[in-house]
Amino acid sequence: MAGMGGGIRGRSGVNLLELSITVGLVAMLAAVSYSGLTEGIIRARYARALAELRVQREAVVVWRLDTNTAPRMTAGGALLRGADLYDGAVLVGTLPPELRSPGGYLSHLPRDPFAPPGGSAGGDRYIYHEIDTHRRLWMAGIAPPVPGAPGRFFLPFSPAEQLWFEQRFGRYALAARGPWSPGSAGLVAYDPTNGAVSPGWIIAGERTPLPAPVAGP
Repeated sequence: MAGMGGGIRGRSGVNLLELSITVGLVAMLAAVSYSGLTEGIIRARYARALAELRVQREAVVVWRLDTNTAPRMTAGGALLRGADLYDGAVLVGTLPPELRSPGGYLSHLPRDPFAPPGGSAGGDRYIYHEIDTHRRLWMAGIAPPVPGAPGRFFLPFSPAEQLWFEQRFGRYALAARGPWSPGSAGLVAYDPTNGAVSPGWIIAGERTPLPAPVAGP
């Protein structure tokens, strides 16, 4: 009987090596599945950002044809008598709310799909830089506070940065944040071929196609 019992345990038991191999295989499959899901989400957001940047850039082009000037950049109302408000939120460094007017150029100011979750309503729009606004802010010595980010300020371009920007992008540029774009990355263009591992921005300037293949100064 002892021999019979020992035989049953030998046929049905799982040793530590087999268990370790099984756990390792499951972990590998989970990692591959997660990586593929992450890449798919990023590529979908990238496609959406390209489409929305094209629409916004076209609105800027038409506005400039109608008015002979590019739309101003929002600065939290620093250069206005009132605040730059949109949907109850203050805007800084975005397209101005007047582009979304009855019969206007945009139906709404879309949200950047790469904006960090939980941000303020004014801080999740596509970024917009416009040279004339930067010059006015620089000359006035104004650094508007960033909405929803206490202690942070939106710094206008210095004259050297204004020159660099205008030479590479023109008088204005729109940008999505990309999948990973810390402040140290500067205005580096996102490379979609590298998926989630590529830092940088998705940039549409007056002179540049989408995406703009340029590096920061």
